[in-house]
Amino acid sequence: MQALFRAALVPGLILLLTGLYWLHIADAPSAAQRVPLAVITVIVVMAIIVLLGDLLAATKTKTAAHPAIQIRVWIRQWKTQIIFMVLSFGYFAAFITLGFNLANFLFLIIALPVAGVGQGMGRTAAIVKVGLSAFVMAGVFYILAQLMDFNAPAGPLGF
Repeated sequence: MQALFRAALVPGLILLLTGLYWLHIADAPSAAQRVPLAVITVIVVMAIIVLLGDLLAATKTKTAAHPAIQIRVWIRQWKTQIIFMVLSFGYFAAFITLGFNLANFLFLIIALPVAGVGQGMGRTAAIVKVGLSAFVMAGVFYILAQLMDFNAPAGPLGF
């Protein structure tokens, strides 16, 4: 039973947060909902696939390890996903306080190295790659927000 709970925790939280996000954008103009709804659909489908796979694996796995060891192993296995979940909460807080553009840039600066961008490169090359990638992607998000007339909060610097 404990393995089933652990297998359902992360995908379940992803589904819950995705549902809350969908409720948050429900009043937006339909043009502004197109991209987020497509992203939400992909997230929901992927989370369901992961949830079902993990539940099947958890029902087949019978371990008698101590619960503390099982938790440490689970954290090691899900470290990247846990970091991204924490980053997502931080992004939400930054989005409200720093504004859309700065929050996107900061999120990408932190998330890209966690995702492995720049891995296997020298320190300077990795920093340049991550910085340029984050800058370009944040610029693309800014352009998309302008094209979709997305009413994104401006940060303290006015952008």
